[in-house]
This record gives sequence, structure tokens and C-alpha cells, in this order.
Amino acid sequence: MSNNNTTAINTTFSSDSIIVVLGSITNRFVYNLPVVFIILGVIGFIGNAFTFLQPKFRYNACCIYSLLGSFVDVINLLTNLLTTYLRLRYDIGTSWLTVSSLCKVNIFFIGFLPQLSINVLVLSVIDRFACTCSLTSFLRQLNKPKMTPWMIVITILITAITSIRATITYDIIPGTGCGSTQTIVNIIFYSIFNGALQPVIMIIFILLTYRNILKSGQRVGAIQRQNTSRGRNQFIIMIFVQAIVTTNNIKTTKQIYIEVFVFILTNIMYYFNNVKSFYLSTLTCRPFRQTFIKAFLKICFQLSGKRREGLMTNGNITNIITVTPQNRLIIHKNNNM
Repeated sequence: MSNNNTTAINTTFSSDSIIVVLGSITNRFVYNLPVVFIILGVIGFIGNAFTFLQPKFRYNACCIYSLLGSFVDVINLLTNLLTTYLRLRYDIGTSWLTVSSLCKVNIFFIGFLPQLSINVLVLSVIDRFACTCSLTSFLRQLNKPKMTPWMIVITILITAITSIRATITYDIIPGTGCGSTQTIVNIIFYSIFNGALQPVIMIIFILLTYRNILKSGQRVGAIQRQNTSRGRNQFIIMIFVQAIVTTNNIKTTKQIYIEVFVFILTNIMYYFNNVKSFYLSTLTCRPFRQTFIKAFLKICFQLSGKRREGLMTNGNITNIITVTPQNRLIIHKNNNM
């Protein structure tokens, strides 16, 4: 009998300790992840803009799509993720969870911006495929600069249409707040339009591109993004956790805390997809990396040159630095009389 009591007490202490640890990790680490992602995302967008706007890349349709995708990523971070952080940390923006219209608008943008980013990436893959087609193929028309705005507009419209379902499947649930009123339908639509469709399309066009390369024996043009498909694992995990949370089985306090912890973590980690574009491009694409480093060093030299000129013009002594063919520095000092 005493052994049973001891086991029950140990189990209680174990559950309490797990709850305390999860709560501590959530407060100190998980809640601060959005700030880290936002900082990295903004830096990545600046890096992408700095590189893709160079003369070498600025007229390339694939680079335009990539820059647009990076812009959508940073907008998503500054709207959806920032509001999530403010709500979790400072309880700001909770009115969205109680007003029907705000709930629908919030859910619409939560679905629209990430999906638009992925769809723009699909455009980049299709553009690379068009580059490998024969010169007489009608698909070559997609590479022309005049087609780029039309492709972007069509992509935005398709993304908006597929995201409108949020205004139908989400509303205020009494006692819960903003949530899905048609859980099964919502999961099916999310799984198709936000989970499976884009990766399948990208894989198809990647295989077609590879086939064309083998046929022509040529390499694909200026830059080739090796990491073309963004991971969807966090999104799939999030959907599974949502399905688990909505089930009606009886759970212990420990199980509830674990599910809430995983739910919050996967929702935040999902935004990592909007952070990694610049860093993966820098690591995997040599022309991108070389152009970025070259342009960055050029800016640094220009800034240091302006600073040196400012220092040289101040005071009574002007230092004129010249470089001889033998790489020797000769400093002439001229006194201003």
C-alpha cells in the first residue's frame, strides 16, 4: 500500500516538474523566438535586395520573383509573426480573437502571405524550366520582361482566391475565440492548397527542367537555386497538433501542457520558412554569394573612402596617400599656410 502511495506521489512530482520546465522554456525561449526570426528576416531581405538589384541580376525574371518572395516574407514576419509575439508576450491584439470581422481578416492574411511567398517561389521554378525549353517553344515567352508583371498579378489573384476560404471556415467560437467552425473542411483545404499542391508542382517542374538539361546538354542560365522547395514539415506538424488538440478525449494536465507547448512552438517555427531564403541562397548559390560579397565590399570601401576624405580635409594638415607600382605607400604632408 505504501509502495502505491509512493509511486503516485512520484508520478505527481514528475508531472509537476515537466509542467514547470515547459512553462519556463516557453516564457524564456519560445516567446522570444519571433524577435530572433524578425531580425534575421529583415537582415535577409536587405541582403536579397542588395544582391538582386545589382546590374547582373536586376533584369532576370527569376531574380525578380525571388526578390518579391523575400519582400512578402518580411511583410509576413512584420505583420503575422509580430502580432503573434505581441499577443503572447504583452497580450496586445487579443481583440482580434473576439470580433468576427477582425478574426476573418487576421486568418486571411495568416494564410495569404505565406502561400503567396511559396507561390512566387513556384514562379521561380517555372521560370528556370522555361529557360531550358527550346527557343521555338511558346514557354520561352515566360522569360520575357513584359510577362513578369502579368505572372505576378495572376499569382496574387490565385493566392487571394484560395485564401478566401478563411472568411468562410473561421469565425468567433463562444468560449474559445477566433477558431475554425468547420475543422475537417479547413484541414482538407489547408492540406491541399497550403501543404501538398506547391511542393508537387515544384517537383514536377524540377524533373522537367532536369530532363531538358539532359536533352540539350546545357546548363541553366545565370543563377540556379538548388534549394527550391521550402520545407513544409513545421506546417504539417502544426496541422497534426491542431487535429489532436480538437479531439474530445480526456487528457491529464501534463498532456494538455505538452500539447499547448508543441502547438505554440510549431506555430512560431513555421515562420522560419520566411527567414531562410537569403541564407540558403548565400550558402548554395555561388554567383549569388560572389555578387553579394563584391557589392558589399564595394560599399564598405566607398564608405571608408568618404570617411578618410572627411578626416583629410579637417585640420591644417592634409595627407595625400598614393600607391606606387611597387605597392609602397608614400605620405606627403602639405602645410596649409
